[in-house]
Amino acid sequence: MLVRVGQVVEHLLVMPLTSFEMAKVLVLMLLSGGSTPVESQPKWLRYVTYLLPARHFVSFSQVIIYRGGGLGAVWRQFLMVAAVGVGFFVYSLALFRKSIAVSK
Repeated sequence: MLVRVGQVVEHLLVMPLTSFEMAKVLVLMLLSGGSTPVESQPKWLRYVTYLLPARHFVSFSQVIIYRGGGLGAVWRQFLMVAAVGVGFFVYSLALFRKSIAVSK
């Protein structure tokens, strides 16, 4: 009983940003193709989902787990996840260097 009361109090005291972040993650996961097929989305939205690493992860996970595919079947998805990762790394490195330069 105390656990439930604690969870309710915590839920009431949590910042609204946390709820926004959870909603954002939920939407991104729904767009990834893990819950609903990407093919059922509008065409313009399918192109947007190519930028989501979760879409490629779900794609190559399904090929490996359900179809028993190897690296030859999923190298494009691995390459896309790596490219998105490198892009985010370069962007965060630039922001980090900028913040270091301002603090000097």
